[in-house]
Amino acid sequence: MITETKILIVDDSETNVLLIESYINSLENCTSLVARNGKDALKIIEKEQPKIIILDIMMPGMDGFEVLKKIRANKQSNGSVVIMVSAKDRPNDIREAMSLGANDYVKKPIGANKLFEKLRKYL
Repeated sequence: MITETKILIVDDSETNVLLIESYINSLENCTSLVARNGKDALKIIEKEQPKIIILDIMMPGMDGFEVLKKIRANKQSNGSVVIMVSAKDRPNDIREAMSLGANDYVKKPIGANKLFEKLRKYL
């Protein structure tokens, strides 16, 4: 039996979610989960334990950096691959994400080839 790889999209933008979901749905044996904010993301991560988390930085309430800190502090979710996605493209933002434990970083706007390349790397 082939199990599906769960990929969680955490983004407050409907457009970005639909775009990323279309990429994931075209991958074999992958299923997408969606959270619109950090608080909901942490609940889904605890319940579903996704293999890959695609995490936006700029969100209301809890930003992606704070969510990443909580993911890495939790033994259950610490092994998940986290790919940060953001319009924030300054070297300091990328360094901060990587120092907090992100596995990768994709700058918005998200191109299909770039995201496919990153997802395939971790699948």
